[in-house]
Amino acid sequence: QAERQPEIIQRIVLDGHEIGNHTYHHYRLPRIPLEEVAQELNRTRDVIQSIVGMRTRLVRPPGGEYNATIQRVIEQNG
Repeated sequence: QAERQPEIIQRIVLDGHEIGNHTYHHYRLPRIPLEEVAQELNRTRDVIQSIVGMRTRLVRPPGGEYNATIQRVIEQNG
């Protein structure tokens, strides 16, 4: 959605709010292969960075679903 409406992302940041990563396709992370988890997070991070010029620091997994393995992937991908 960020790609479709970048002006909303820009406004959120201009209003002083923090942007978090919520994945690109909104997949439930424990249900997809780990390499896809990294791709989801990295693609979203790159899109947001291209819009506002900064990287996200927060991740909110879809459905709040994650585990220790997902947490490691998140940490490894900054």
